[in-house]
Amino acid sequence: MQGEDEPARRDARRVTRAVAAAAISVTILLTLTAGCRGGGGDDEAPEPSDTTTPPATEIAPVTPTEREVVLFFPGPNDALLHAEPRSVLPIGTAEDRAKQCLEELIHGPSPPLLAAVPDGTRVRQVYVLADGTAFADFSGDILHHRGGSLGELQTIYAIVDTLAANVREIRRVGILVDGRVRDTLAGHVDLTHPLPPDYRYVEARSRPANALDGVGGPAGEEPPADGGEGSGGEGGAGESGAGGGGAGESGASGSPEGTSGDRSR
Repeated sequence: MQGEDEPARRDARRVTRAVAAAAISVTILLTLTAGCRGGGGDDEAPEPSDTTTPPATEIAPVTPTEREVVLFFPGPNDALLHAEPRSVLPIGTAEDRAKQCLEELIHGPSPPLLAAVPDGTRVRQVYVLADGTAFADFSGDILHHRGGSLGELQTIYAIVDTLAANVREIRRVGILVDGRVRDTLAGHVDLTHPLPPDYRYVEARSRPANALDGVGGPAGEEPPADGGEGSGGEGGAGESGAGGGGAGESGASGSPEGTSGDRSR
């Protein structure tokens, strides 16, 4: 009897082994299939993402706000002024905002930009008249200038353009030293009359959004006159104390040389 049961037991063992092998094959197949599905993402295009950074081909003009001003400083590798935004405390009057901007300008830029105003310069006072003319009065330290027509031009328009870009009431800027008008800061740029902003000295992408063709003045308006240029009748008293005729340190005429587009001597 025992001998007759032995073939049946062998057949049962073979069936069991076959079923186990089939189960193992199915398990391996399912594992491989799941792995293929999970790894197939490498061959598929990624889904669009809202966080994709656009190419930095164009930078929008920086616009001043109540808590941020835009300062202009010379660049290290060109002859232009470059914008540097700076956070500030909100402030009330036009005169106070103008003085705040100039003090930030004097503090200097972040690298690699260069200082626009000589070290040690102080803002004595800023006056803003009803017609949009501002007078910025600096200490005599501003005369300790490195010189050169380009350096002088950059200092002057860093001041003028910074004020006009940040204080909407300001249309033109007169620069005083120790309360007095001077012919120039360092012998090149005529300061006997208030100057309108001129953003042609500023790199194009740093110009305020309301600049009109690079020249000062809100969009849609003509650039403001600079107070009777060439007439010698406004603000012309120089260090000699002469009135009306615009005599400066050397007694020269207050009429600017050249055209309004070029203030350099």
